[in-house]
Amino acid sequence: MDTVGAGDAFTAGLLDALVRDGHADPRSIGGLPATALAGILDHAATVAALTRAGADPPVREAVAGRLGRPR
Repeated sequence: MDTVGAGDAFTAGLLDALVRDGHADPRSIGGLPATALAGILDHAATVAALTRAGADPPVREAVAGRLGRPR
């Protein structure tokens, strides 16, 4: 499978989850509990995994559906 864009998609997913969870300030990241960090990384990995060939990232609803979260 073509993985062009998966790294960028992972980073976008990481930033999206950090902002969504109220951790936009880099100083707050060091104090994250392991479970919160795992959820953020799971979100980022899911975004990367759902990125289609040609660097076509998924829409937010697709990611939420895969993670079983409300949209």
